[in-house]
Formats: sequence, structure tokens, C-alpha cells
Amino acid sequence: MIDGGASVVYDHQPVAEYPRRVDRSDVAEMILVDGEERPYFFRLGIVDPSRLEGGT
Repeated sequence: MIDGGASVVYDHQPVAEYPRRVDRSDVAEMILVDGEERPYFFRLGIVDPSRLEGGT
């Protein structure tokens, strides 16, 4: 499920991730790291490998 949340641990650091679908090919994600004041934001998208340099 893309519109939900997850709690995970990376290198003994608790992290809460909140992904949200932006459109058909993109997902935005907010990540809260335990002990850090500011959240991190990412936008992830599908990449067409044929458009990359050296792609097939």
C-alpha cells in the first residue's frame, strides 16, 4: 500500500516513513528520524531506462 506509513530501523536509528502517491508515476515521502528536529522529504519517480545514457 503506497498511502500509509512504516516504522523501520536503519543502523539502530528508529525512522518513520510516510509515503504518498503524487500521481501515477511519482511518490512523495516524508521521513522522520528519531532525535532529529527536521523531517526529510523525497520525491521518487519511475525512470524510463531507454532515456538514460547507455540505456537499452
